[in-house]
Amino acid sequence: MEDLMAAQAQGREFDDEKKLRLEAGVIGTRYPEDTYPGHAAWLDWPWKLHRIEDDAGGVIRELYNLEADPMEENDLSPRETGRREAMNRQLEAWLGSVTRSLNGKDYQE
Repeated sequence: MEDLMAAQAQGREFDDEKKLRLEAGVIGTRYPEDTYPGHAAWLDWPWKLHRIEDDAGGVIRELYNLEADPMEENDLSPRETGRREAMNRQLEAWLGSVTRSLNGKDYQE
C-alpha cells in the first residue's frame, strides 16, 4: 500500500504486477438467486426477524419485539403473521440484491 501511495503522490501509475491483484474484478463463483443458505436477520426497530435454515434446508422465521423482549425469548411470529411476512419480503429482497451483486449483475452494462 505504501508503494501504491508513493507512486500516486508522484503522479505515476503503480505497475508492479507482483503486488497488483489483477484478478480482483473477476467473478468466478456464481450463487443461486433463489436460495439463501444460513441464518440472516432483518431489523425494523423494535422488531427483529430471524430467518434460520435448518440442516435439511427448511427455513423457520422467528420474530421478536426487542423493546419488550431484548433477550429474544418470546417468538411472536405465530401472532404477528402480517408483520412477519412483510419483514420477510424485505429481508428476501435484500438477500436477492446481495446475491445479484455477488454474481456481478450490479457491474454489468
